[in-house]
Amino acid sequence: MRLLQLILSAALLGIFASAHARAPNNAADLLALDEDLRQVMETGQVPALAIAIVQGGRPIFVRTLGERAAGSALKIDGDTRFRIASMSKTMSAALVGKLVHQGFMTWETPVTLIVPSFRLKDPNSAFLTIAQLLSHRTGLSRHTLDNQMEAASQIAPVRELLPNAKAYCAIGSCFQYQNMTFNFSADLVYGATGQFFGVEMKRQLFEPLNMLRANIGFEELSEDENWARPHVRGWRRGIGGFNEVVAVKPNYYWLPASAGVNASVNDMAQWLSALLGHQPEALPPEVVSDLARIQIVTPAERMNVKWRIARLKSASYGLGMRIFDYQGHKVYFHAGAVQGYRGMVVVAPDRDAGFVIMWNSQAGPPAGLVPTILDRWFNAPEYDWIGKG
Repeated sequence: MRLLQLILSAALLGIFASAHARAPNNAADLLALDEDLRQVMETGQVPALAIAIVQGGRPIFVRTLGERAAGSALKIDGDTRFRIASMSKTMSAALVGKLVHQGFMTWETPVTLIVPSFRLKDPNSAFLTIAQLLSHRTGLSRHTLDNQMEAASQIAPVRELLPNAKAYCAIGSCFQYQNMTFNFSADLVYGATGQFFGVEMKRQLFEPLNMLRANIGFEELSEDENWARPHVRGWRRGIGGFNEVVAVKPNYYWLPASAGVNASVNDMAQWLSALLGHQPEALPPEVVSDLARIQIVTPAERMNVKWRIARLKSASYGLGMRIFDYQGHKVYFHAGAVQGYRGMVVVAPDRDAGFVIMWNSQAGPPAGLVPTILDRWFNAPEYDWIGKG
């Protein structure tokens, strides 16, 4: 009798837990998300926003809101191209990961073995490994040479400054986020295969994943009319705040592996499916496992955003990928931001789900959708992340 009671109790608890769990396809949550999106767009700060939620390898929620350019009346759709900026880093790491598993190199191969021209001031840079490069453990100060690059008219003179850049710590001993050095992953691809980075990215990821609108580079962003223009916030007497279209800033396109990819929300849904393990021929699960393996803990990354302070139990970095403990659940994350564009990609492997959000301004409210969605999935306390940040 006692055994029967225990079995019944366990069954009831299981039923209760299942009923209480917030599945990503929860109808009430998706309706609430539509209201959240309305709230974001009503701020007037976001000309266009695209979002997709993927579960079980397929999109379960896709919304495209707003205009390619403010006041144009040209609506965006699932194929509208956005600049994804540093979300490119995870794709670049995945491409290098495929080459690792194809036998071209190992994660512990010194970068200089593939790219002999790579050199930093620290003589130990000769032994910097590929894993250290892709986890921002170069020893350089955070964002080394980014300011010089943004002010430059070409990239070559800036790259020439790298061997004289001052070190912040010993190689491999600290996390300091980089763009300039991370882009040497493009050189690794060329050194290993003899093919340009963009060619291999298309051949090994974009085409196998059916990412039909994804491409790389400044000219490719606008190869047809269906692309979201970048905006900054302006102000004018008598009008107040307004969204102003600006020219695409080309500088970060000089670093294609760090920030050079353009993609639509439909493309990014395919990418999410791959990160969740549903496209094993294009992106083997062992590659994703490599990317998601913690290389270094990054506690400071918990303290720079309100939702991270409130929700994260730990923060780390893998290979081109942030790894968070969000209320006891593992989450893979990366954001991207350049002038006039922002985006965030989130994967929750224990929910077999993920989502991407992209918008064509530098406004803050859409970023609040990340903790809003995750709070619902993980049954965290409700909070107005969109309105109060």
